[in-house]
Amino acid sequence: MSLPSRSLAPASGSTTSLSDSSARRRFAKLSRRASTAPRASTETQNETSTSGRLIVYTKPGCCLCDGLSAKLETVLERSRAGETSARTGATWDSLKDFTLEHRDVSTRDSWAQEYAGSVPRVFFIDGASEEVEFPRPAPKTPPERVGDDLDAMVRRHRGGAPPTRPKTSSSSSWSVNTNAPDSGGVTF
Repeated sequence: MSLPSRSLAPASGSTTSLSDSSARRRFAKLSRRASTAPRASTETQNETSTSGRLIVYTKPGCCLCDGLSAKLETVLERSRAGETSARTGATWDSLKDFTLEHRDVSTRDSWAQEYAGSVPRVFFIDGASEEVEFPRPAPKTPPERVGDDLDAMVRRHRGGAPPTRPKTSSSSSWSVNTNAPDSGGVTF
């Protein structure tokens, strides 16, 4: 496959040509970097296959990717600490064994073709199952909502166990007064 030659005009007004060979050199450099990256040992791979992984497909300079990654890290830290969601009061027990993995789409052609135009993309792998996509939340979604939604999705994937909620006392619950006097009118 031959890459077309492009002309780039820098601010100074001179013209620089990006040749096929320079594009090939950059691609080869990226390919070498990806292929020489340290691989996980068989023990590590087996260990992560029994626990869950969150995979975030990102690209350099993506502020949405950075924001979502920070939210996911917060959720995982809070789940390991056993904290409850400020939104629902539920604990994120299903996420305690998850690790966060970042995949830069610019390092592999297959990832670039699949995800480059739509990063960040989040998937989870629970045990030895296939990647399951987690719908990307809006940028202003708080970490509590991300954690609640991700926990619910993992639980549904595992078989639907309800989230763990703290016990509440009956004195703080709502009650209905059935002995109210009838005023004869319609009350809203």
